Amino acid sequence: MEYMRELAGRVERVQLTRELRKGTAVGNLNGLLVNVANGAPYVPGEALVRFDLRDEAALRGRAPMASFISLYSPEIPRSLGFDEYIHYATWTHEMESGIEIPRKEEIWKYFAAGSMNFYFFLMDRFTNNQGKYKVNRRGEISSRKSTLPRIIRAELPDPRHSTRVLVGEGDDSAERIREEIERQGMVALELESLV
Repeated sequence: MEYMRELAGRVERVQLTRELRKGTAVGNLNGLLVNVANGAPYVPGEALVRFDLRDEAALRGRAPMASFISLYSPEIPRSLGFDEYIHYATWTHEMESGIEIPRKEEIWKYFAAGSMNFYFFLMDRFTNNQGKYKVNRRGEISSRKSTLPRIIRAELPDPRHSTRVLVGEGDDSAERIREEIERQGMVALELESLV
């Protein structure tokens, strides 16, 4: 469908109008009805949502599916293409499950991270040589020696194929991530905790 090519990977402001089923809301994007995963608690209201790169429901002629990112904020542009933003999130001590580096399932429990092939986890007080990890979809963890600017510039996935996500342990790490994303000329979009 034509609108899927236009929406794939985009971030848009959507008016959430009603709950569709547990956790999912119906939203309105310029007259187009969309389903918003994890949007029900925010009905009625405006939210930033991200459309997945591949949407099977929309391909079958149903309303496109989007994921809740955060409540709408005037500081965020109304609409962003898939290559204009990078998501970041703050991993707090309340979220910890007894393992040092959260697995993909744990990230999904707290954040609507969408389809991601891998993400980066940056520990509290990470340095150029320590505390940076890449976690792939199978849960395999590899330590990274790259600087944060290099990770953002060269090691994140191609935005045409996967959501780009950096998770910082604690507020200081998340703030350093946000600042570096912006220094690289991208929009830093914080994933709001769902829990």
